[in-house]
Amino acid sequence: MVATYHRMAASPNFRRPIRYSEIDASQFDAVHLPGGHPPGMKQYLDSRLLQEKVATFDAAGKPIGAVCHGVLVAARARNQKTGKSLLAGRTVTTLIKPIEQYAFRRTFYRVGRRYRTYRTYTEDEVRAAVGPGGRIEHGSSWQEPLVVVDGMIVTARYPVDVEAYAERFARLVENARSKPVS
Repeated sequence: MVATYHRMAASPNFRRPIRYSEIDASQFDAVHLPGGHPPGMKQYLDSRLLQEKVATFDAAGKPIGAVCHGVLVAARARNQKTGKSLLAGRTVTTLIKPIEQYAFRRTFYRVGRRYRTYRTYTEDEVRAAVGPGGRIEHGSSWQEPLVVVDGMIVTARYPVDVEAYAERFARLVENARSKPVS
C-alpha cells in the first residue's frame, strides 16, 4: 500500500490536479468523491460546478464512489433528467450521525467545531436526498467495514471502510470498462 501511494504521489497527474471546470466524464472511467473535514472542505462540498460534473458521470452511466462527507457531493448533485438528487431512491451509507456526534464530542476541546462541517448532520442531509424511497445503511458495528453498492454508486462511511470500499469501487470500475458501449 505504501509503495502504491509513493508511485501515485510521484505521478505528474497527482502533482497537477485539474480544475473542476476541466472534468470531462468522457475522459474518465469513474469519479471518486473523498470525504474529510479539514479547513477548505466546504468549498469542495458546496461547489455547484463539481456537483454538475458529477451528474455527468451519472448521465454517462459511469461509476461514482463516495466516502464520508464526499457522499454529500453526490447527494447535492442532480440527475439531469429528473432534477432529483443522484441518491434519490437509492440505498447508500455515509458518515452516520452517531459517529459524527461522538467524534465531535471527543475532538471539540482540541479543534473546536472543525469536525462539524455543517450544522446539519451529514446523515440527515443524505437521508433527505435519498427520500422516502431510499435507505441509509448503518452497518452492524462502527468497527466493521461497510460498503454499499447501488447500481453505479458505491458509498462508505469513514476510514475503517476505505480498504473494502477501494476493492468494491475498483471492481465496479473494471466491470463497467468491460461492458460494451451502447
